Amino acid sequence: MLKFKFKKAILAAVTAAVLCVSSVAVTGCQGGDNGNSGNNNGSDNGGATASSDVTDIPETAVGNFEYEIDGKTQITITKYKGNDEQVRIPEKIENMPVTEIDDSAFAGCTGLTRVIIPDSVTYIGYEAFDGCTALTDAAIPDKVTYIDGYAFADCTSLTSAAIPNGVTDIEEGVFKGCTGLTSVTISEGVASIGDYVFDNCTSLESVTIPNSVTSIGGDVFNDCAGLKNVTIPDSVTEIGDFTFNNCASLESVVIPNGVTSLNYALFSDCVSLKDVTIPDSVTEIGDLAFDNCTSLKSVTIPDSVKSMGKGVFNECNDVEIHGKAGSTAETYAKDNNIKFVAE
Repeated sequence: MLKFKFKKAILAAVTAAVLCVSSVAVTGCQGGDNGNSGNNNGSDNGGATASSDVTDIPETAVGNFEYEIDGKTQITITKYKGNDEQVRIPEKIENMPVTEIDDSAFAGCTGLTRVIIPDSVTYIGYEAFDGCTALTDAAIPDKVTYIDGYAFADCTSLTSAAIPNGVTDIEEGVFKGCTGLTSVTISEGVASIGDYVFDNCTSLESVTIPNSVTSIGGDVFNDCAGLKNVTIPDSVTEIGDFTFNNCASLESVVIPNGVTSLNYALFSDCVSLKDVTIPDSVTEIGDLAFDNCTSLKSVTIPDSVKSMGKGVFNECNDVEIHGKAGSTAETYAKDNNIKFVAE
């Protein structure tokens, strides 16, 4: 089906005349491809990354947006040109629903503190709000089914995030570098968490992963120095490389029964990790899996493990390995001068 796109721009002079707005000098959104203009006017929202009362923000004037008509039936916001601190995206433009926020549409809007996305939106594009460093409130409607990579990356003032029920895959780096993020709600229905999703979210303390998730990517919680608790359900069968690297506050973790490999540097530099449970489903422990876990004293390795990589317990000077006599674990312990306790 042909997709017709017609770029629309409302002249500031016409907007001013219609809205009877006084003339104001503006410089536009800082940090991205920006236009100029700015006044408010809105719409409803569903699920949210932070709670929002939508009644107190009027819908932002259409002249502050560049947009495209898709298939003559719906609107994609391609760029925000204003400089308002609070923005309420219109639910309709030219009597057609706004359904998509395009790649980088709000990227680099460092003065933006709050955005309300209408219920009509189903898609949020790549880096849509990347680098909005002052953004504290970004309500995501329940009808959103796809959030592309790095959509909210480096939104360093964002404190909470909620993934709507319709999203099945959390794409790469969606909240990467959100250093102020303390609370995350992942809805049932999410099947996979992509690489770097919460990378460098240094204030994140606790995460519960729902039973619907089967795959957790690499570096997902890399450098989450404040992460103390993470609940991984038995539904998870795959965890990537560096997933919990440098989670300096993480003290204990239970690997789900179904995971077969503890991948490269999975818990590297988790200096507070004291307790780890490895299930019988695991057959392989990769290089540097517990590198520099200096608080780790005891690990029970099941007989199911047939392969152990280099430096698995590098710098774990006080660790002792528990396992069955004659197992791969015993051989590894002897080869690496680690105390072994037969059970």
